[in-house]
Amino acid sequence: MGRPAGIQEFNITTAKPKAQDRVIALPEEQLKFSQPWPTSHIAENAMKMCEIFIITSEVVDQLYAQRPIWTERERDDRITQTHLRLVKWFDGLPKNLKISESSLQPAPPYVYQMHLQYHVAIILLHRPFFRILYHSQTNGDYDPEGGDVHSQSCQASAAKIANIYRIFRENYTNRCVPISAVHPAFTAAIIHLLDVKTCSPVGRNKARRRLDICLTSLHEMNINWDWANRAIRAIRSLAAQWQVDLSPSAGFLREISEESRLQFQRYEESCLPTGSGPGADGQSQAAPVRPVDPFDEFFEAWTYDQMDGAFNFFDDN
Repeated sequence: MGRPAGIQEFNITTAKPKAQDRVIALPEEQLKFSQPWPTSHIAENAMKMCEIFIITSEVVDQLYAQRPIWTERERDDRITQTHLRLVKWFDGLPKNLKISESSLQPAPPYVYQMHLQYHVAIILLHRPFFRILYHSQTNGDYDPEGGDVHSQSCQASAAKIANIYRIFRENYTNRCVPISAVHPAFTAAIIHLLDVKTCSPVGRNKARRRLDICLTSLHEMNINWDWANRAIRAIRSLAAQWQVDLSPSAGFLREISEESRLQFQRYEESCLPTGSGPGADGQSQAAPVRPVDPFDEFFEAWTYDQMDGAFNFFDDN
């Protein structure tokens, strides 16, 4: 899935650089190598991205903690405050760090990465309220019509993430993106999968197109990042549990290169339980998918570096 591009607050030991540290003066010779984007602009973007994590780290730590210390009222208040701080931060971005909805006016690639992290932060704030994703949650249903703030926020940010990947693919390439780009695609894909499962036919078709964009992007990343294969496998497993048909469309198949398809196939075969082999038709036969509660376990694994143990959709061997 790609590790979330964040860090637990208690692990932050370095002070945030001051504003005047952002602009790096370079000699004329070095400036030639910083084109087409100036180093100072890249540094400013990185600082803004750090601000996302500063705003959200404490709340996200508590939301996904094994033993949260907040009451339900405290949790709701902190989520609301953090959401408003994030929106204010986003609205206050300088013009050179904003992006267009059109692929005809592309921003620098690193700016898209920052926007991905913003929308992931919004989803992480609101996603724990859906019982369908977290079995420990006693109330809170996902509303595909966006009738509550949690559903609406997740749906809107997931749509933005899919659009960013669409624009990014048209102007750059996902083959060379950092590993931090894997997690946003996975996070958004889960929301789109929810919409495919619960929306009306019109909304379902739109959600499926967005889901295909995220899956296509993950396939393109899997050459460099094996985490992308884990994300694809997790999405497919969850779709099977929810009885959602993910049969690829003709357009989706055209978008996936043979190299990426084989890369995922090799990964999937490596995940088969010991003793699994080809069936009568010569195809590899996987054991049945066992039900899991992936989101609690995934986040715990990211936190404690236990992904291999948590991410096992098959038997316990």
